[in-house]
Amino acid sequence: MSYDGQNRTDEECRYLASDFNKFVGQEIRHHFSLANIDCYIAKLRTDRDVIWVPNQYKLIESKHSKEKYDKPMQNKMLEAISKHLQLANRIDPTNHFEVFRVTADAPYDEAEIYSYETREVIILKGQALREWIGEDKPTEKDIDIIE
Repeated sequence: MSYDGQNRTDEECRYLASDFNKFVGQEIRHHFSLANIDCYIAKLRTDRDVIWVPNQYKLIESKHSKEKYDKPMQNKMLEAISKHLQLANRIDPTNHFEVFRVTADAPYDEAEIYSYETREVIILKGQALREWIGEDKPTEKDIDIIE
């Protein structure tokens, strides 16, 4: 029987990002762990930035507050990715890669952020969270005035 992607429960639709993950989990004989990265943010330098500001890349595994984080293999994989990216950061300082686990719920007014690099947890709220994600503070140049 092959996986057709048609029989997803409501819960699976909320927690499985793609049918591919379910297909791999159900149909492929494997001796490996399956994980997906929920979000990848790249904030690249612009002409307005000073030359020493590195390009920033964030790999994010996201969780709901009521979701259990009981996947030791996924955690080991994220730790390994973080460790290798830290080496890449030292080799090429024009780019900075980080791996995070973000625990939050809609409407995302507050989030718990775990850094695999520093092994610290921070809580960000409101605008501080938006800026961490990558939203720039608007400058006068960025604001359109409509008369």
